[in-house]
Amino acid sequence: MNTDLINNFTNYQEFMNAVLHVYGMPLPKQKDIAEESGVQSSYLSIWKKSGQMSHHARNVGKLRSWLLGVQNVGVGGSVASQAPQPVKTKEDWISEIHTLTQLAAMEIEDTLRMDDSYGVFISGPTGVGKSWLVDQVVDEYLAENPDNDFFHQTGRMTHSGLYDVLCRNRDKPLYFEDADKVWEGEDALNLLKHVTDGSKEQGPYGRMIMERSNAGWIRELEGDFDDARSFRFSGSMVVTTNKDLRAEAASGKKNTEHLSAFLDRVNYIDLGLHNDAARLAWVGHIWKTSVVPELGLGDSDASEIWNFIEAHKNEWSQLNIRLTKTVHGKWLKRDRYSKRQLDWKQVALVTNKD
Repeated sequence: MNTDLINNFTNYQEFMNAVLHVYGMPLPKQKDIAEESGVQSSYLSIWKKSGQMSHHARNVGKLRSWLLGVQNVGVGGSVASQAPQPVKTKEDWISEIHTLTQLAAMEIEDTLRMDDSYGVFISGPTGVGKSWLVDQVVDEYLAENPDNDFFHQTGRMTHSGLYDVLCRNRDKPLYFEDADKVWEGEDALNLLKHVTDGSKEQGPYGRMIMERSNAGWIRELEGDFDDARSFRFSGSMVVTTNKDLRAEAASGKKNTEHLSAFLDRVNYIDLGLHNDAARLAWVGHIWKTSVVPELGLGDSDASEIWNFIEAHKNEWSQLNIRLTKTVHGKWLKRDRYSKRQLDWKQVALVTNKD
């Protein structure tokens, strides 16, 4: 398990305040925690031993709020008066989003291993690294478990399509990438909620899936599986979406009541990139730490490209990691553009303009 998230807690009391606020648990006595200079491993032990934690995802959202300083929780769990929040710096945004990505990575890992988690739902704008994050964790998982099967699907997903995939891959870790359509239907939401609820694993009906309709798709599935109308799902699920599901739930549109109930029950992590300052800080961070080394750019060339992107931050159709690679592609052709009396920067702007 990745311990970067745990390292955000600087002392015992900070960690226990989070536990009390998020999970409503009594504070463990400090003498019950192993005495050692590296306290992070002790926090991690508590994190894993507390049965309510990892798979109660409605609490992940509360933990996110606590980590980002939305609420100031004092000893005993009382909420202190909210002080005026200072304007966040670029470093603040990077630190916050890094925390959320590490939390997401930890939950993805637990979900793939079915270790206290049967599903995690991750949202964020397009092109900010959701798929890259999942791919990194999946690659590590498959390297350690080469014999394990794994199912990956990209794009549109309806209730019938979801049911079909669950039936055919009932004992596997599943990854649905950019599954934006599935949130629109009550039946699909209820199905997702049921199969990712860890509390239903025990008992005779734990994570049993049933379909009573006589639609053509279920009859076709019965041709392949005798138990297609009633089977136990024993796998797990990672889902990414470009939609801000909490904003969708608060919009008052069709199905928002069901979506709100869904979010209150499942393991949902929003990466929090919903304003220009956050996106600019995070994209710049990924450009510098990941994209530039991947492209083999020198400092001067990398700075020229990023300074241009940043100077026109309000003019791009989408400010994301893909944009940096697109602009880099225009920069590579600068000599060819010049021969036709074109400026690579102008070409980049007019072809990616909002």
